[in-house]
Amino acid sequence: MKRMPVRSWLIIALAACPLSAPAWSLTVEPGADQNAGCPRTTAGLYARIRSIGLDPQHVYHVRDATIDRPNLHIDLDDGSLAFTEDICGHITGAFFTGEGEIRLRPPNREERGSLALFTGMAILEEQITEAYLRFNDDTAATLQPFLLPEADSASITKEENEASRNLAEFDALRLLLDFSHFLPSKAKSAESTDRRPSQTVPSTGPSPQNEADGKFPAFLHAHLIGKNLGGFEVVWDAAATESVWAGQPHIKDGTLFFDIWTSFAPNAPPFTDSQIGDTTISAFRIRATVQPPTMLRASTDVNLKIRSGGQRTLLFELSRYLKLDALDENGQPLDFIQNPAIEGSQLQRKGNDIVAVVFPAALTPGQELKLHFSYAGEVLSEAGNGLLYVGERGTWYPSFGMNPAQFDVQFRYPANWTLVATGKKIAYAPDDGKTVSDPIAEKVSHWISDRPIPVAGFNLGKYVRAEARAGSIMVEAYGTTGVEKSFPKSQPEVADNPSFPRLSPSRPQPQVLVTPPPPSPARDVQAVADKAAKAGPKS
Repeated sequence: MKRMPVRSWLIIALAACPLSAPAWSLTVEPGADQNAGCPRTTAGLYARIRSIGLDPQHVYHVRDATIDRPNLHIDLDDGSLAFTEDICGHITGAFFTGEGEIRLRPPNREERGSLALFTGMAILEEQITEAYLRFNDDTAATLQPFLLPEADSASITKEENEASRNLAEFDALRLLLDFSHFLPSKAKSAESTDRRPSQTVPSTGPSPQNEADGKFPAFLHAHLIGKNLGGFEVVWDAAATESVWAGQPHIKDGTLFFDIWTSFAPNAPPFTDSQIGDTTISAFRIRATVQPPTMLRASTDVNLKIRSGGQRTLLFELSRYLKLDALDENGQPLDFIQNPAIEGSQLQRKGNDIVAVVFPAALTPGQELKLHFSYAGEVLSEAGNGLLYVGERGTWYPSFGMNPAQFDVQFRYPANWTLVATGKKIAYAPDDGKTVSDPIAEKVSHWISDRPIPVAGFNLGKYVRAEARAGSIMVEAYGTTGVEKSFPKSQPEVADNPSFPRLSPSRPQPQVLVTPPPPSPARDVQAVADKAAKAGPKS
């Protein structure tokens, strides 16, 4: 397997530090305002998080330090450690060069086997020479007792600052979930919003009063350079269902892939306040216009219910090919960030962009919301002649997880096409004040789910239609012509030639190679309908 080229960060020669030097303390000058310069807008805060550099005033020599998480241990044995600049008075990252080690222990045989398949080790033990760490908790404070002054701090930050800014982009949306709590609450008066309390000692993690239960789900993302494995990544995120994963990018045939070596829930109590567990989508109302061959325009209403509350930001998945134009809640515009896909990141692997929706104040327990999304883009793909679908291009409506919900979906599309969608097709009755301007040029179809379902989809095609009855139930089947051209070629089969009768048992029968015809959805559509009807109820 060809490995993706990894940037070779320059290793800085460490200057000798006297053991008697006083340890550095996480403090600022008396009277300093830890919130001075804190971005006051969603866009400003996001830009700050994703481009944070190293602080030349916070560079140290580190010795015998350890970062511990369940199933994960990172040792910083001896080297230089440069912290990132602060964000609203909080340190969120560090760049290490020197000698260290990572130990990762999957909890079961299956995950250990997966790890061994990629690395040759059932339990990951790797010497590391460089690490970029991103976190949202008190990691900086826990390292304080192991820090000494570094003589060559200016050189270290100069060499590694560009790498820090580039790597900061990977976790910008994840940290925005937490740090959006530092944005001014629009529910407060301007007087209270502008008042900033002065602090003598800055916090090294988000302030507890900004989260309903007093803490954020702990997050640590380590970009590591190993002596044997090269560049790889390890993540510990208490907000995720599988909190721990490790993997490595590689290029095969000119395409970038990301190998997940292992992914599991650690031997620790899960953080119970994750978004999917705390936020429920009860219903979608989608009004879409499909313009072949690729364009989709849609507006979607999403009904949400918040359980325990405390969040300022929710994340939704939406295909990278769809551009969000507007977003509001009961007519009030909301701030949002639609993140571009990052090569090698979770966004790239999932195939979707993430839309971060930032609310004017922390959400409250039991709160019900109705969000309105308006978006468009070239999201459709062609499976064959006359068959369009979304499929590999990602999610065509804003959602998260496999959340069962009611769907009410209406499509407008050219009259010479047929649209088939999830749910039950109902008689069209305009509910949006619009009528079909030209019934010859345009069709409208309306589909609803009769119970909550986890996902909805549709196909648009030039179909051949067939019917069959199962008692009182009408079964419809649709097939399109020409799509078989994209099917894998059938392999020739050896068959006896029937035109040559067997004259003697001792003589071999002449044989011919026969290539079976490819399956044809259009040709077989009636047979499919008949079989489906026979399998269904009789009354």
